[in-house]
Amino acid sequence: PKQLESKPLFRYDDIPRGYVDGAVWRLGKTGRPLAVVTTELHPRYGMQGTNRSNPRVVYELLSLTDVRFSSRSNDLAWSPAKSGLTFMAIALAPSPADSKAKRLRQMKQLARRFSAVQTVSEPGTENEQLVLRLLPQNIDRYVPATDEVASRSPRSDGAMFLFVAGRMPGIVLLLETDGEKWQFGVGRLSAPSTLILSLDDKPVWTVPRDFGGSSEPYF
Repeated sequence: PKQLESKPLFRYDDIPRGYVDGAVWRLGKTGRPLAVVTTELHPRYGMQGTNRSNPRVVYELLSLTDVRFSSRSNDLAWSPAKSGLTFMAIALAPSPADSKAKRLRQMKQLARRFSAVQTVSEPGTENEQLVLRLLPQNIDRYVPATDEVASRSPRSDGAMFLFVAGRMPGIVLLLETDGEKWQFGVGRLSAPSTLILSLDDKPVWTVPRDFGGSSEPYF
């Protein structure tokens, strides 16, 4: 793909923290996205408590593939070397259903087995612990396999969910099946945060505060 898809997957804001609008975008028209990108509008980013107006678009970039690629805009360049997702098998999951509608219901049921906590660490402020909320509706639906594999596995399916604070994304959760078994992939969408994802109330993924870099899977 040469550019992000023109329609965002999700729109949000976080007025108390000054983000007046935000959106999650998809890189790649079909299949699992190569990446997701968030853009957030902040009228005084980095200038809280002052009278100086310093409007910014604040980006967040997360690679969802181990295929190397480069992305560039007028503001930044990003060349992730690998995926920012951690994939793991889901135990005690049902056999993938034979219809698309039934598989979506299965994925929503699987998503509800997860829970998440976010601890925000901002300079000059006390740490804030938030229990993230799972959005009940997936923000994307896709076939994760190639066309060749999908033709042999018609039950191959995938969906993307968000865990949010208010409406602000903190964690992205991907649920996928190859037609026989289920797996989940999880990645961060909040830099100044320690993030914990649990499955059936047992922590399965933890990452510390990290802003990444221009060659990192998360930036």
